[in-house]
Amino acid sequence: MQKSLYSNSARFYDKGNEIKDFTCDIDFYKSFIDETTRVLELGCGTGRITLTLLDKCKQITGVELSDQMLDILRGKVQKIDQHSQSKIKLIKSDMSNFDLNEKFDLIIFPGVAFQALTTNGQRNSCLKCVKRHLSDNGKVIIDFFEPEEEKVKKVGNRRFDFEYFDEDLNCSVSKYSVIESHDNNNQLQSFKYTFELTRESTLVDTIEDYFELGYLYPEQIKELFSNNKLNIDALYGWYDFSEIDINNKHMLIYVLSKD
Repeated sequence: MQKSLYSNSARFYDKGNEIKDFTCDIDFYKSFIDETTRVLELGCGTGRITLTLLDKCKQITGVELSDQMLDILRGKVQKIDQHSQSKIKLIKSDMSNFDLNEKFDLIIFPGVAFQALTTNGQRNSCLKCVKRHLSDNGKVIIDFFEPEEEKVKKVGNRRFDFEYFDEDLNCSVSKYSVIESHDNNNQLQSFKYTFELTRESTLVDTIEDYFELGYLYPEQIKELFSNNKLNIDALYGWYDFSEIDINNKHMLIYVLSKD
């Protein structure tokens, strides 16, 4: 069973993306889409990618486990025009076990969403679902962070991520993150996100979320895809289609098709 993320802090998620200005993957996904494309987004969150693809594709289905994230996205959908609303479908589901009874031309897992699956059982179950929902000539895009040893095993060192003033709460919100533990045998990182709310320099509330991400090394990823009869059509090191080399190992971005 996949774990639900951001159960306490979903309301701060969009502001973090806005501050980080992380949009570099949007054009990458759009390059695989035209007006006939049916898209399935697994781990759609609050719709950072979902809503930006609406004007390009035929339809998009977003799957998300978190009620809190889906509520935010549903609120955004209510504010767009009816034609765009008719092209989007939102479903609460575990990405390792879903049955939508339809086929898609492009299936994506933005923001290392696939790494929320922390066991090989979950990963294999997910990929079986993906293949069942993929059209004959469809593509799957899955990204992973590059598991450099000094990064995945770096426990502690609380990091400041961002700060902003939340007018609704009338508070300054500061986000901190830390890798609380590392499980070498199971290749797991356990994270804690802390949001500190202050008003007139006084701490008034602390909100925390805990979650795990699994990581795989390239040879393990290849074996996983091979076992599930998925071909690797392309592998990129970033969303500008650049190849992986010693100076460009930020991400592992796989474009897959049915065997």
